[in-house]
Amino acid sequence: MTRLTPVTAIHSQAKIDSGALVTWTTSPTCLLAGHDTMGWAWLDDLPAGRVVRVVSGPCAGTYQVVGHRWQPRKGGAMPHWASRYDLVLQTCTGKSGTGFSTARRLAR
Repeated sequence: MTRLTPVTAIHSQAKIDSGALVTWTTSPTCLLAGHDTMGWAWLDDLPAGRVVRVVSGPCAGTYQVVGHRWQPRKGGAMPHWASRYDLVLQTCTGKSGTGFSTARRLAR
């Protein structure tokens, strides 16, 4: 099981830039984001089936990773496909992309 303790700082790029794992949005999907260069590079590499426990904030609950996504850009609006998942973990990947682990809620 992977335990995550994000800070609740909705849309706070400053908190991400300081190295925190941030609750970026909560509706329709909980999205947690962190910089790859600040210790969060593994967020988009969690194996399918891994149980993730978010222990604080509005996204607190237990989830299971169901897959991964990637986009060839950094920044921008939340991807349209994200609303199909209960939890999305996001981190930059290299110089030109963003990686995601996608998950479904198991329990609160």
